[in-house]
Amino acid sequence: MDVSEVIRQWQTLLPALPSSEESAWGFLDRLATGWQREGGQFLAATGLMLQAYDKLLHILREINDVKEVKTVITLILDSAIELTAAERGFLLLRDIEIARHFDGADIMGEYKISRKLAESVQQSEQPIISGNAAGDDRLTHFASVHACRELSVLCVPVTVRGEKSAVLYLDNRLVRNAFQPHHLTLVTAFTSQLTLALQSASMYQELTQRSQKIHLLNIALQRKVQLQSRELELVRAQRKTTEPVHYHNIYGQSVKIRELICMLEKIKDHDMPVLIQGESGTGKELVARAIHAASSRRSGPFISENCAAIPETLLESELFGYEKGAFSGATQTKKGLFEEASSGTLFLDEVAELSVESQKKLLRALAEKEIRRVGGHEPIAVDVRIISASNRDLKEMVEAGELREDLFYRLNGILLTAPPLRERREDIPLLVEHFLSEAAALTGQEAKRIDKSLLSLLIGYAWPGNIRQLRNEILRLAALSGTVLEASYLSPEILPGAGNGRHDDKVRNLPHLLREVEKGEILRVLQLAHHNKSRAAQLLGISRFTLQRKLDKYGMG
Repeated sequence: MDVSEVIRQWQTLLPALPSSEESAWGFLDRLATGWQREGGQFLAATGLMLQAYDKLLHILREINDVKEVKTVITLILDSAIELTAAERGFLLLRDIEIARHFDGADIMGEYKISRKLAESVQQSEQPIISGNAAGDDRLTHFASVHACRELSVLCVPVTVRGEKSAVLYLDNRLVRNAFQPHHLTLVTAFTSQLTLALQSASMYQELTQRSQKIHLLNIALQRKVQLQSRELELVRAQRKTTEPVHYHNIYGQSVKIRELICMLEKIKDHDMPVLIQGESGTGKELVARAIHAASSRRSGPFISENCAAIPETLLESELFGYEKGAFSGATQTKKGLFEEASSGTLFLDEVAELSVESQKKLLRALAEKEIRRVGGHEPIAVDVRIISASNRDLKEMVEAGELREDLFYRLNGILLTAPPLRERREDIPLLVEHFLSEAAALTGQEAKRIDKSLLSLLIGYAWPGNIRQLRNEILRLAALSGTVLEASYLSPEILPGAGNGRHDDKVRNLPHLLREVEKGEILRVLQLAHHNKSRAAQLLGISRFTLQRKLDKYGMG
């Protein structure tokens, strides 16, 4: 009795082969029950069946342990080829195609099949088995079967989730009748179980993809939350304008000052040169001193020099020093500003006032990081951080040919802007309080007060001379007033209607206006200091040399 007869007999004994809802174990249990009921008349043939289904069970166990769809399909195809002793196999699932040889090689690029036949089986959901494909009347209209020179063909549809989504195609070009009815039965039982494995793998893959998408969405959400948190912190920080800031003698609570201090914190420990631009009186030297005081060079010297106050003939000896006997009057060796500032900071104010020749000498020192004293021959290495300042736009000067471009880039390592007082009016109350404390310290008396109406007047003024002008005004008011500052002693231009930048529509020449303001302040402070130039220079926040230079400039020397 051949195996196909055994299968036919067992199909009589058992209602059906394994269904997609039944495990291989359940099927074997039914098989054993049937054998006990009917006796051992088909024992030998059943042994062959059990051997085949034992192999099927082993394969199904392997498949159920695999979670990746393509891996499952490859395992299915290799197992089907092994069960049926096919030469080649092809399995199509949606957009995945795999072709395998009986030795386990991947032959996708060289395997040609009858796609018309595969599509027909997929649509009809009816399997086809043929032991002589070339002479099979059912296959005569499939020209590709003959073109592929197939002798034996076994093609079985596979349904996944109710869709006609897969086809298992086996062939043999060497042997006729390579596939028998029991092969079809085994493969059909096999594919019904494979449907569950494919569904499981497909669901696992979908869940994995969804999990990855959720993970990516979580990452994006976390980034969004972090960004919003940072924005919220920034908003909170900006709203804390009632809390004054004191950073190395820089006072304020405005957004402009907070942004400036934030920049100072970032650059304090870098040795890159810093260029500070801003109008006269905005506190550029104060910013430079704050950088030095907060930096790792704070234990070193801070040397400040106004380049506009150095005559061109003395610039080289001032910056680089001179040797004894270098010129008439050089009775001893003198260090220049670069050497004096060694391991510290050299602040060059009004650097835009340097002549073209002086710019060349400064550039050479910055580029080579060494200097030569006047009359000397040996280079001297200098370790100094350069901070420069100007109330002019150096980039515009470069474009106008007034400043060397290479010097500009040497100075402009980090650009800072000292904001004018009119752009940070909310800082005026703090500055007034600070200057009143300063005035009290100078006289040894208790700090004087200011009423709200006078403070409002000061806040409303445009302050063309910026912080320097405000400081001088408060010190003068403190000197002339009683315990409370008196508005009657205010400078005429600050009084309402006197052209304070808000009520006067007359257009004025700005350089001329600044000169008049500066001249007037110098005159008033000299009177306040009883014409003591050293005292007046201290009140004005400039050196005595600079004060004398300005007095000569305005013909008040």
